[in-house]
Amino acid sequence: MPETAKPSILQKMTSPKTGAGLPVARQLRRALETAADRRLGLSVEVRAVHQSLRPLEEVRGLLDGSGFLALLEGRPGAGFGLDMALLGGLVEHQTIGHIPSRADVARAATRVDAALLAPLLDDCLVRFSEALVADGGGPWGCGYGFGAMVGAARALVLALNEGLYHVFELDVALMGGVREGRMVFAFPDKVEAPQCAEKEEKTPVPPGESLRAGVLTAQATLDAVLARVPLPLARLQGLQVGEMIALPPGALKEARLEMGGDGGGLSVTLGQLHGFRAVRLRTGQDRSRDEAVLETSKPPAPSLRDALSETPDVAEVPLEAVAVAEEVDAAEGLDAPVAPSAEDPLEDLDDLLDEAELPEALPA
Repeated sequence: MPETAKPSILQKMTSPKTGAGLPVARQLRRALETAADRRLGLSVEVRAVHQSLRPLEEVRGLLDGSGFLALLEGRPGAGFGLDMALLGGLVEHQTIGHIPSRADVARAATRVDAALLAPLLDDCLVRFSEALVADGGGPWGCGYGFGAMVGAARALVLALNEGLYHVFELDVALMGGVREGRMVFAFPDKVEAPQCAEKEEKTPVPPGESLRAGVLTAQATLDAVLARVPLPLARLQGLQVGEMIALPPGALKEARLEMGGDGGGLSVTLGQLHGFRAVRLRTGQDRSRDEAVLETSKPPAPSLRDALSETPDVAEVPLEAVAVAEEVDAAEGLDAPVAPSAEDPLEDLDDLLDEAELPEALPA
């Protein structure tokens, strides 16, 4: 028999090994580096990855130091955090074509930053999900994508479910170390349904569904207003740190949840939930604010009792209407009402005054 050629060492190193997949941390690392290279043409190096299983309370502490926060869409949602130094480098690479060595970390994240970062995150999460499918990993890291930018870690944690989270802390360097920073992923351990599935051909999304998804992921800022306290301008300018301002009694139970600062909103009660401040909507608020505004702008409609008991002013009724009424009453055998004279409507006033029984003296 002819002797079979043995594979070389290079072929052994590059050939995939069945049943011996990469660790999950390395899969995420490879997904991020490959997505940055293929999507942006940017050299990204993940120098260290720390994986841990943490409760939701500890996840907030890890995300607090991130300048950019986002909610990742899934079942349920996941959390993402990124240092402003890294975010600035990714944005500068896509806008001006290079990454300056000096990072402008003083600015706040914007919607433009989120729009530029979303394709990279989506590509990275898809590659990570496919790697988990290939290695038969758990469903907790599959099926995620960029959802919406969140302004604060407290708001992001409130949008996440209670329970344990698979947390990945990545030390990332751009362009060989020109810009360095930290990236945090937090995937929930418990999912509602298996998310990992084989890659299927994507069907085109109808325009209405894409619009609906955009509207549902739009961010709306709601302000809880305890009370509005009028102050003179002189006192307002003289307020110092630590000075107390008295609130009206019952302010916690009569707070308002407003949007846009136009004074409209919903009545809520301020309280706590899982250690965070929260509001509860009060009952009896089925009508919308627009309906309430329209009702207040219109004159009140008379009740049925008032409409039935109201006596019409005959002097204001047109003569044609009175003539029609006379014809109808005559046809039905009723006494026709006497129409006022158009020449002198007050000609019978003296006779009415003579017949009326008036008091001798009117009270003062």
